[in-house]
Amino acid sequence: MKRFSVTKMRNLTVKDSSLRLRRRFQMDDIPIDVGEVLAEAQQTLDAQAAADAAEAASRVAARAARNYSGMGPVELMYAFADDALSFTERAVRLDLVHDFVNTVNWTEPFIIALLWFHCTVCMAAYKLRKAPNAMVAMIFILMGLIYLSEPLNTLGAEHWSKFCKQNYFDSGGMFAFIFFAAPLLVVAHVLLVLVCVEIIRMAIRTASLKQREQAKKNS
Repeated sequence: MKRFSVTKMRNLTVKDSSLRLRRRFQMDDIPIDVGEVLAEAQQTLDAQAAADAAEAASRVAARAARNYSGMGPVELMYAFADDALSFTERAVRLDLVHDFVNTVNWTEPFIIALLWFHCTVCMAAYKLRKAPNAMVAMIFILMGLIYLSEPLNTLGAEHWSKFCKQNYFDSGGMFAFIFFAAPLLVVAHVLLVLVCVEIIRMAIRTASLKQREQAKKNS
């Protein structure tokens, strides 16, 4: 898969701007130093990157000096939300997400079929949300499919040219995890939570019925 970085995208933007400037000023016959304009644009980008880095460092320092013991409930809530957002920004690099989205051909029949498969799984889970036994059966089916993700990745790496235009199946199985196993794992966890909620409801109903019977016997 092709990989692009934010720096490369900026360089492409600068080069594209150079071509547009040259064409425009050649047509208008106006003398201009295109290299100087591009140098100024690069300096602006570097200054913005330095400012962003300094702002991020100041945020980290402010969080490190934060005193949670002297905060009220509302202040603690906002502080925890700020820390969670900061952790998400560090864990999920937006430039890598952008590169990954650009490398995937979303119009390929294979990708579209995968998306429709996950939509079907979500619809089935929604239909079965009030049937505990069916939800348990679906959880086992999803666990089986997740277990098969590694062999399916190996099979896809061998025969990818038959159903897609580029090889998405790397040796680490990252594509198989993101596009196949991870959505199924999320649905399975949601179903597991729903099953646990239903079990708790049944336990409460059973306890209330026992209390009613005990009250009738005592009366």
